[in-house]
Amino acid sequence: AKRPARLDFQVEGRGPGQVGHWLEARGDRLVLRFVGGTRMDLERESRAQVVQSDEQQVGVRLDHGRLQADVRRRGNTHWKVMAGPYRVTVLGTRFGVRWNAASGQLRVAVERGRVRVTGQGLADGGVVLGAREDLRVDRRTNRWTVARAPVAARPAPDPSMTRVVTPDPAVDPRPTPPAMRPTPTPAPGSSPGCGSNSQT
Repeated sequence: AKRPARLDFQVEGRGPGQVGHWLEARGDRLVLRFVGGTRMDLERESRAQVVQSDEQQVGVRLDHGRLQADVRRRGNTHWKVMAGPYRVTVLGTRFGVRWNAASGQLRVAVERGRVRVTGQGLADGGVVLGAREDLRVDRRTNRWTVARAPVAARPAPDPSMTRVVTPDPAVDPRPTPPAMRPTPTPAPGSSPGCGSNSQT
C-alpha cells in the first residue's frame, strides 16, 4: 500500500521539525507550525514528541507539562495528543492539555470545537468535551470531573458549576464516584464571609 504523504512542520527558531525528536521548552515556550495552519505551543518546562506527522494522522506524545493546540482540519488528517495512559482525539478545535506524570493528573480544557478523551478510568467510548468544558482526571483514584467554565474564567472553573461525570455501569464496572454538592446559600443574617452559589 502507498504510504501517506508527510505533513511537514516547523519549530519556530529551530527550523524544520523531525518526527521522533524530543522537544523541550526550558527557557520559553516552543511553537510548532504545521502545513495547513495548525499551531501547537509547548509551554515552559514541558516536553513532547511528534511521533507521527503525515496526511493520514498527526500524533503528539506529551511527556509532561502543557501543550496548547489550535488545530485546523486538513482533509482526512486525524490529530491526537497522548499523555500517559490517556489519548485526546481532536475533532477540529482549540484546546489545552496538561499532564503531570508524577501525580497522575490530567487536565484537558477546550476553548472551541470538540475533543474526545479516552484512557484509564474513563467510560468506554471516552468523554467528549465541547467549548469551555474542562476535564480533570486523577489516575490514582480513577476519578474524573467535567466543569463548564464562564467565558472569562480560565483556567480555574467555578466550583458551583462543577458536575461529576460517571462511567455507565453497563460498560464500566468501576464504582461510581461520589456526587459533588454545591455550597448552600447562607441563611439571612449569616456571617458575611460565607459564599453563595445559585443554580439554574
